[in-house]
Amino acid sequence: MMPLLASGVGLVALKAAGFALFVAGLFATVWLAVRLDSFPHRLWARYTGGLEADLQLMFLPTRGRTLALCQLGAIAAIVAVNVVVTIPHSAEVALLTCVAPSVWIKRMKAKRIEAVEAQLNTFVVTLSNALKTTPSLGDALRISADLLSKPMQDDILLAVKSMRFGASVEQALTNIAARLGSADVDMVFSALLIGRNIGGDLPTILDTTGASLREMTRLKQVLRTKTADGRMQIWVLALAPFGLMFAMARIQPGFYDVLTQSAMGYVLAVVAGLCWAGSILIGRKIMAVEM
Repeated sequence: MMPLLASGVGLVALKAAGFALFVAGLFATVWLAVRLDSFPHRLWARYTGGLEADLQLMFLPTRGRTLALCQLGAIAAIVAVNVVVTIPHSAEVALLTCVAPSVWIKRMKAKRIEAVEAQLNTFVVTLSNALKTTPSLGDALRISADLLSKPMQDDILLAVKSMRFGASVEQALTNIAARLGSADVDMVFSALLIGRNIGGDLPTILDTTGASLREMTRLKQVLRTKTADGRMQIWVLALAPFGLMFAMARIQPGFYDVLTQSAMGYVLAVVAGLCWAGSILIGRKIMAVEM
């Protein structure tokens, strides 16, 4: 009895060791592929660099390379587990692991930029009032940073820290505008730097810029209101095929089996999916009116 138990425990241990070695080997293979100077390496560098830039924009301590390695390890583990035991919906989980972090970070980045743009008018008014008390733009930025709230405060404080480490006002503001990539921020900082270089009255220039910014914000709100119906129609048209497919499958079971029983059926399904995706992209492009 005891030898059988010992042999059973040993077999389980060997299986566990083999599984661990398989996971390590799969991870090492992918890791070497992205470490060498090859096309996967360039894709890896581009992906991790984009994650790093987005995370730095939101002042998050996590590094892009660390997040990408976690994704890589999770995908390797999913593949390794499916070699031993078939897990339902593992492909969907792997796809979600690949896409979800990047999509979430991009969404958070877009929300932060929108929040910064919403504070631009407050920043302009605060900086204009600060310049009326001190002629130095650097000192005015320091005063404004103490009066602003997040997230705009973080960017202005970063510019102030850059100036403390030897950067000029132009370099600090240009770096902040490049990090954010916002047309409204570029407009405000450009007007500020141009007025400073030509020796103009900065408070007056900022007051004029603030008035223009408020008018642009009002026009953007009007534009969003006018195009809201069109955007809603795009989403309705995007979701309608799935509702129709679900209804037909419930009314007549097996209605779509012909698409999964032949190569031509798969081709038609792929073509239909591509046409659906293309129509959505074209519709979004038409409705994406930029100012």
